[in-house]
Amino acid sequence: MAEYAVVSAPSVRHDVLTLPQHVSFEAGTLVEPAACVVKGLRRAHFAPGMRVHIIGLGFIGQLFGFLTRAGGARFVSGSDQVDPRLTLAATHWADTVFDVRTSHPPAHSYDLVVVTPGSAAAIRAGIDLVRNGGTLLVFAPTPPGESVGLPLHDLFFREITLVTSYSAGPDDTRAALSHVTAGHLPADVLISHRFPLREAAEAYRAAGRTGEVLKVIVTMD
Repeated sequence: MAEYAVVSAPSVRHDVLTLPQHVSFEAGTLVEPAACVVKGLRRAHFAPGMRVHIIGLGFIGQLFGFLTRAGGARFVSGSDQVDPRLTLAATHWADTVFDVRTSHPPAHSYDLVVVTPGSAAAIRAGIDLVRNGGTLLVFAPTPPGESVGLPLHDLFFREITLVTSYSAGPDDTRAALSHVTAGHLPADVLISHRFPLREAAEAYRAAGRTGEVLKVIVTMD
């Protein structure tokens, strides 16, 4: 980490944007991860009026919640087992949340199910929630070499579309900046911890404490 970095000329030409004056640097840190979410929703053919469920309500899961709500989803729910994550979702964008330690979403109920953890069990659970003809978006990979064991018979006859999505492109970045500029992604809610550059090592340690930390940034002041 450093206060300055060299950026290649092609990247500057095609994928470097100017933050509007009213958008803080903190809010600007949301653009790149939000662009990845924008791309995932585009690949999954998300549309207004959909019923959406999000498995895993860490930082990325919260971005999916905010953006599907802003995008006109008819119903959005989420599931997790970490209390602060469930509370944040219920407060800001979710119609309902499910604490998987005690309850589960209804099977075959959603047009789109987003799986944010790189977990074979979470992916299989997501398949059970998608309606016939719906879409499962797998947003994180499992560890290399790990097999998921998909129920292909079920996927085939229920005509479920399985979509993966990785990274983002310039158009996704521009769309993400538009969301940040419009206030669809509140930085004060999504960023839970801030550290100065001299404490960058502690920032990395904090980012591993997922039960209490949502999003860490390092400031350059």
